[in-house]
Parts: sequence; structure tokens; C-alpha cells
Amino acid sequence: MEEEEELADYELDDAGDYDRDSVCGVGYIRGGNDDAGQLPLNSQPSPAFEGPEPVQTPEPVSPDPGAEPVDEHSRYQPHTGYGMGLYAADNAFQRLKRYLMLWNVAHLWKKASMLILINYRHHNIVYVYRAPVEAPIIIHSKEGISQGCGMAMQAYGIELLPLCQRMNEQLPGVTKPWYSDDALSIRTASDNVQCLAFLVQYGRMYGYFTQPATSWYVCKAEDEAIAREEFTNLGLTIRFSPGQQYLGGFFGCKECKDAWLTDSCNK
Repeated sequence: MEEEEELADYELDDAGDYDRDSVCGVGYIRGGNDDAGQLPLNSQPSPAFEGPEPVQTPEPVSPDPGAEPVDEHSRYQPHTGYGMGLYAADNAFQRLKRYLMLWNVAHLWKKASMLILINYRHHNIVYVYRAPVEAPIIIHSKEGISQGCGMAMQAYGIELLPLCQRMNEQLPGVTKPWYSDDALSIRTASDNVQCLAFLVQYGRMYGYFTQPATSWYVCKAEDEAIAREEFTNLGLTIRFSPGQQYLGGFFGCKECKDAWLTDSCNK
């Protein structure tokens, strides 16, 4: 009875059912000739059956788990010596210019500048113990960033930030990730050799002394000859390899990666 009173104000169609077009709001109605039960007022009729869904063909699986089955997004350029340069610095933290670091931190990271200034406003005293019964060797550290300092990584990164920005301005388009003193560049050999030459020329201004002889260039075997020629033309000596570790990962061919992974798991 209550349901009929609630729907008494709605119109009826020719068959004696309530006209759904005249019903508004959220509720339920019972059709006069429909014994299927109650339907929500805002329900939509079921879509027409269109047959079974088409079977999707799975994407091809690459035999190399680390490689993409489709290389349409690859940036590799053949016959250009395309590869990656891993650049090493000589005693990076200890040779950093301390006063320049304090200046850059004061202008680029003001919130932490006072804390870093307190840590480095005086020279550090380093005690070197060579034997328990011998007196320690006392070293007055007046340059660089102290090993073990809680703000060493942050201060080092801020110190080299102007160098990274200048490098991006002069060498746009080259992928250049940095992690502390571990510099890297990825592109053609001509671009990578320019990155290394830039670090050799301007890095010393910030206390970043690049060592080309201990650096690595990772590329395919067919690109090594072109890459060697590019580095030789600028008088830079660098080691070549089909694969090399970078931080906690590995870049290079599948065989080198498998060997590195096996050796890492066995340790």
C-alpha cells in the first residue's frame, strides 16, 4: 500500500504500467506486466549481445628479459658510436673546494646553509690510528668534504649543481644523470666526448678532477671503432667495455649482465 501511495502521482501508460519517463528520483517501481522483480529507476537496459569478444594476440616475448620486444622508442643511432660514458673523478670528496661549496649552499639551499656552515666553519681534525699502541696521526682537513659527515652527499651535490647546469646549457640533448661524483652521459660518441672534454676543462674549477684514463665507455662492438676515433681526435684516453656496473645496476650486453649478476649472487 505504501508503495502504491508513493507512486500515485506518476502517470500510467496505455498498458497500465507506470511511465518510466515521468518518474524522477531514486526509488523502485514494479512493472504491471513485468514479473522479473524490482528495477531501479535510474537503471539502463542491457546492451544488445554482440557476440564473443575478439581474442587478443599476446605481444611477442623477447628472448632477452632486459630488452624491449619493440624498439620503436629506442634512441640508438647506428654508425655513430652510440654509447654511454662513465666518468671517474680523482678523490672527489676530499678535493672539493670547501669555500665555494659554502657559497653555493648559502645561495642555492638557504634552509640548510646554517647547519652546513656550522659543520665547516673551522677546519676538521682527523685522527688516523694505524696501530692500537701507537699515537694517532692528526690531520687538519681544510679542504673538501669530510668522509662520514651526515651532510656530505647533500653538500657535494649542491656544490656541483652549477657545473651540471652549465653542462646542460652547452650540451643540450645529451642524457646526463649524476649521482654524487658519479657522472654519466648517453648519446653518440661525438656528444659523449664533448661531455668528457667539458668535465676535464671546467670540473677543476669546482674541485671535480675528472680522470679519463680510469673512466669507461660502454658501447656495442660494432660501434667501438667509431667511438675510439672520436676520443682520439680530442686527445682523450678512455677504457672501452661492452658492459659495466653503474651504482647498483648494470649497463651493457646480455652476456656481461648475466656474468655480473651471477657473480653478485654468489658473493
